[in-house]
Amino acid sequence: MMLRGLGSLLRRSVVVMATTQAAPTLRFQPIIYQAFNQPAILGVRTFAAKNAKKKDTSDAPPVEIDFKSFEQRMDEAIEAMKRDYTKIRAGRASVQLFDSLVVNVGGERVPLSTLGQVVLKTPQLLAVNLFDQNSADAVVTAINGMGMSLNAQKDSSTVIKVPIAKATKESRDQLTKAVSKLAEDAKGRVRNVRRDGMQLTKGLEKSAGKDEAKRAEKKLQTITDNRIDAIEKLRAAKEKDILEA
Repeated sequence: MMLRGLGSLLRRSVVVMATTQAAPTLRFQPIIYQAFNQPAILGVRTFAAKNAKKKDTSDAPPVEIDFKSFEQRMDEAIEAMKRDYTKIRAGRASVQLFDSLVVNVGGERVPLSTLGQVVLKTPQLLAVNLFDQNSADAVVTAINGMGMSLNAQKDSSTVIKVPIAKATKESRDQLTKAVSKLAEDAKGRVRNVRRDGMQLTKGLEKSAGKDEAKRAEKKLQTITDNRIDAIEKLRAAKEKDILEA
């Protein structure tokens, strides 16, 4: 009798507990204990609803990769190498030798091309025909200050002669080393641009997924490989020019 009364009292208590808890996001699972072969509910365990959604706290903007800007930066490295190559003479005169030469005239820095015309006289002689004789001294100073062991001299008030010495075996070896170093420097600049692009692909993976990031990496690598190949071709052509001079 006493056990039946206890079981009845416990059942009534649980009914009251179950009807007073009405949280919409909770569900109830009874815990059943066996006492003297009589089932009795002693408590209620609560669980969060399965379908409860987590709040998305990600508000980062999607990452976009401007491949054109990376191509432009790589191409600038190649153009700089080309300009440096024009300064390396291979025992043979070239009108491109002074393409990047800037002259200080009366405190103003101006390109040589605005002051006169460079003419190839012989394979070992260049001439600069000036538009204004007043710039002659400034042009001679600028040419001799290029660090190429040139000896420009005034031939007349408006003509400057620039003899180019023939290359020796020793000078050729030094020039090819300089050409190779400039090529390696240009490759280094190209690879630095690639590294910056690869950093962006990490953010792209988070915003657009792994597949999109892999496609971007592959495209960036192709752009890099094309520039490295271009540098190698320019280096080989310049070394050939030096050795055949």
